Amino acid sequence: MGRTYEVSSLVVNTCTRAAEVALFADDKVLVQRSSDDIGSAEVLSVLLENVLAGKDFLSLSEIIYFSGPGSYTGLRVGAAFCQGLGCGLDLPCLSISTFLALSSTVDIFEGFLGLYIAASVTDVFYCEFKNSEQSTFWIPQFDFQVVEIANLEQFIFERRKINNNYQHSEMILDSNTSSLMFEKGRLRASLDLWRSSLGVDSQRVNWHRHLSLDKGQDLLYMKAVAAKTLAERKIVQA
Repeated sequence: MGRTYEVSSLVVNTCTRAAEVALFADDKVLVQRSSDDIGSAEVLSVLLENVLAGKDFLSLSEIIYFSGPGSYTGLRVGAAFCQGLGCGLDLPCLSISTFLALSSTVDIFEGFLGLYIAASVTDVFYCEFKNSEQSTFWIPQFDFQVVEIANLEQFIFERRKINNNYQHSEMILDSNTSSLMFEKGRLRASLDLWRSSLGVDSQRVNWHRHLSLDKGQDLLYMKAVAAKTLAERKIVQA
């Protein structure tokens, strides 16, 4: 006998070490809870209980969690918690990169979008997107890369020379930015668009590690995030 449940998605964000959990039904946020404490399994358990608020686990259809870049400690805890929950409940776990999630907060315009977030005091994580032909969502052009802050201005200048319709934005991983991802169900609506594009032209669109059901890819991605120097990151990504 197959089980029946509402089409609900549990979203877990621990990329900032603080924990945030939300429950979506279709494109609406049913409930959202967050904690300023370091994202630990205990905190996530409490937030999950608050979010479900009497609902049965069978009301869930999938679990979505952020795979980075971000706080390595938070990402590991979040991934382990969600994968364990997914195995116990026999639910699919989908990981999304922090950059892909952040792109859902930026209004669509014609051209290219460069996003960067602080990696350390000396460098930033950078990722670039292009709007879809339907102008409904951002398509990642490559995996994230590391740019030294000392070279960032020149790097952006070169990107602008290559792409005339290029804009860039510095993103700060804080509670305000995180809330934008859940505002009006933006993240949930974007997830459907991203996934629908995978089967259409997955060879052309570089979704590598940005949207994955593969736990092995998550591990490689998190190793890249954890690397302490530019040289180490290049080795991990090789």
